[in-house]
Amino acid sequence: MKYHLQTLAETGACWSDFGPYVPCLSPTGAVAFQATLPSGGSGLYLAQANAIHCLFESDFGPFSHFYSHPDLNQSQALCFYATLPNRVAGVYLSEGKQLTPLAETGKVFEEIGPLGPTLNENGEVAFRANLKNGQVGIFKASTQHGLSEIAKTGEDFSGFQGLPVISSSGEVLFRADLKNGKAGLFYWRSGQMIPLILTGEKCAELGAFPAWNAAGQVVFAATLNSGESGIFRLQTDQPSQTLKQIFSIASGFSHFRGALVNEAGKIIFFATPKGGQLGLFTGPDPVQDKLLGIGDSWQAAKVAEKVAEKVVEFALNAVSFNQQGQIALRLKLSNGQGLILRADLV
Repeated sequence: MKYHLQTLAETGACWSDFGPYVPCLSPTGAVAFQATLPSGGSGLYLAQANAIHCLFESDFGPFSHFYSHPDLNQSQALCFYATLPNRVAGVYLSEGKQLTPLAETGKVFEEIGPLGPTLNENGEVAFRANLKNGQVGIFKASTQHGLSEIAKTGEDFSGFQGLPVISSSGEVLFRADLKNGKAGLFYWRSGQMIPLILTGEKCAELGAFPAWNAAGQVVFAATLNSGESGIFRLQTDQPSQTLKQIFSIASGFSHFRGALVNEAGKIIFFATPKGGQLGLFTGPDPVQDKLLGIGDSWQAAKVAEKVAEKVVEFALNAVSFNQQGQIALRLKLSNGQGLILRADLV
């Protein structure tokens, strides 16, 4: 499948940096992103219909700082982490003119985060947070149902990796470390915790960022007990029995870092080709299916001329890939310039 890369925003007069957060992508192709201002403040912005709109900015409005990627659903509800002028931090949901704090630091929470929240079409948000009692956990919140605890450290879990991903029906997928030294992918549904795969059975290591879709397809990077890494897929209704390796080193790669899957079942992944550098791929061929990678030449804007720079960083996660197959990315070039891109199928 072939893609066209479109630049939506770049650092310069308006913004000084887009890192370290990723842009998110709505089902209709709108892209929201966090940016640092030249003044030192920050804001959230929406790229849609060839225009960029300011959603929130620390120079005015209720927030003093934004410290996560946003997530955006089809009705353009928006969730994000932010800090208030009184230093209270929280996860917030913006729906039209209504702004709701779903959870804030104070009596219960010591810290909201790290990484960012994920949002579904019903306005439910999954996020990580640290509790006042020293435990860390994964939580779900919405304006309709309030706050729910999904999992926390204690008897079984010693920590969590990556970001929890919420499905359209409110189920939550997450990666956790266990007290017994193992790691696993877990699936929370209506109060029931279902282990999908644990290290030691077939895999020695699991990637930190699993992804899934409404059909229950889970994709993730893992290293087998044999030492070979790959991208794997399983079904939530039939976990380990359906484990399938879909990309392996036999395809011409030496290492796999992670994968994303959209509602149509399309998979993209991050991997290092043999003899090459980390890249983003849309299929099994490391040459024909490469979208971009570290070290690639890029025509960067520099004063009044075009200068070839190198890609030194790219970033995306589960909020950056929609059912149309569009991809939102953050790029950093060797001259320090930052870009927000959208890749559209052609």
